[in-house]
Parts: sequence; structure tokens; C-alpha cells
Amino acid sequence: MEIKNIIAIHGFMFSKPNERSLDNANIDFRPQIESLVDQPVQLYQWYSANFSIHLREIQYGLYNAAKVWGKSWLSGHLDPYSFSYKDLAPSVVPDFVRTLKDNYAKNNEKIIIIAHSLGSRIAILSAAQVPDLIDRMIIFNGAEIVDVALPIVKDFTFPVLNIADKRDDILADFGANFSGNGIHKRCIGSKGLGFGSPSNWTDIIIDDYKTITAAAKRGWTIEGDIDGFIGQFTEDHFYSYRNIGNANLIRAWLSGDDLSDLKSIYQ
Repeated sequence: MEIKNIIAIHGFMFSKPNERSLDNANIDFRPQIESLVDQPVQLYQWYSANFSIHLREIQYGLYNAAKVWGKSWLSGHLDPYSFSYKDLAPSVVPDFVRTLKDNYAKNNEKIIIIAHSLGSRIAILSAAQVPDLIDRMIIFNGAEIVDVALPIVKDFTFPVLNIADKRDDILADFGANFSGNGIHKRCIGSKGLGFGSPSNWTDIIIDDYKTITAAAKRGWTIEGDIDGFIGQFTEDHFYSYRNIGNANLIRAWLSGDDLSDLKSIYQ
């Protein structure tokens, strides 16, 4: 299986492309996506308000965290995530759309978008503007809100695979409560888009027992977030694309296999 033009979009808490921070998506995101699909992947990097404090960069981290929180407050937001969801992510959509048009439209090439978390907001908003350039889309742990995504994706004509995870505490705590779209609004990466989703949209809740059982019949071992104290701080929200055990599922879908036996429907 050889696929051209795969573009990955990272989520919240990543640095600017040229920044020396350890929170650079070329280090912590693109390599894992390439391993998962076993193909070269282009990365669309955007500044998403990273304020992590690493021991190896503690002085820089403290300075940067103060700067990010300050920018958020000055922009009228209580926290960096709200700032990223409402301001930063939508603000890069015109640039991403222009990048797609400049690099692919002239040669009538199509692309596959793979997005994680808040990157799903950029992916969905951008694809709505250039649907003819999109071959298909994969979303991991999408942070876009169901009520926002549904009226947009109903017009999509290309296939979308939405990998959701019921145990994703980060989406439950941050994505749903700090997006600025109201308290307890459900994210598409928690339990999928649900009823009302178009026929070309496939929700797979990767930690659902029925889904895991169906995957096992295919000889696949799939897994979502890791529970427990250690998992909470290391793999929660990220394990769906970091776990190479999920590669069979992703590669099968990219090859056009029917995954209807794994499809989940949540209301």
C-alpha cells in the first residue's frame, strides 16, 4: 500500500515550528503517525499555546508558561485551551487552506488528512472550504464539539474515520468544559459523532468491548487510553495513535477495507 500526500495536524500544547522546545510536533507527533501508517507523512505545524515545563528546559518552560497564560488572559480567555480552541485554531485555517490549494489543487492531487485532538477543528473547518482536495480523513481523539462538527461534516462527500475513546479524561475535562461552547458539550473523540452522522463517517470507539472483540476476530489487538495513575499522565489522550497495535485497523481502512463490524453508534 503506497499512499501519497498524507498530512498530519497535531493538537493542543505544541510549540511554533522553529521553536527549540521539546514540544515540537516533529519530535512528538509526526514520527508516531508515520509508524502507524507506514508511510511518509507531511506535518502541518501550528502554534497551539504550549506551556509545558520540562526538567531539561525548566527556565525556558517557566518563562513560556507565564507568557502563554498572559496572552490568553489578554485575549479575553480564562485559560490557554480556550484561547487555542476559539482563537488560535480557527486563525490558521486560511493558511492551511492556502497551503493545500498552492501545493495540490494545480495538479489535481488529493490528500489524506490525519488529525489529533484540537487538530480536528482545523481539519474539519479547512476541509469544508476545499472538499474536492480531500481523499479521506482520519481523526484521533477529536476535540471538536459534536454540535459544531455535525452540521459541517454532513456536507462531506469523502470518507472519515473517527477514532474515539470513552476513557479519554483529557477530552472530558478540557475539550468539553473549556472550549467556550458551553459546559459538558461532548467532543467527537469521546464517544463519536453518534446518531445523525452521515453514511461516509465511521465512528470507531477503540476501547469499546464490542469493538475490541470484533477486532480480535480479525486477529488485531487494539487499545485506547491507558487507565491508572501512570496512564493518566503519560498516555491518556495520546495512546490511540502512539500504540502501534492499532496500525492494522488504520492501514486496513486506508486500503479501503470494510470496517462495518467495528463501527460504533452512540447516542
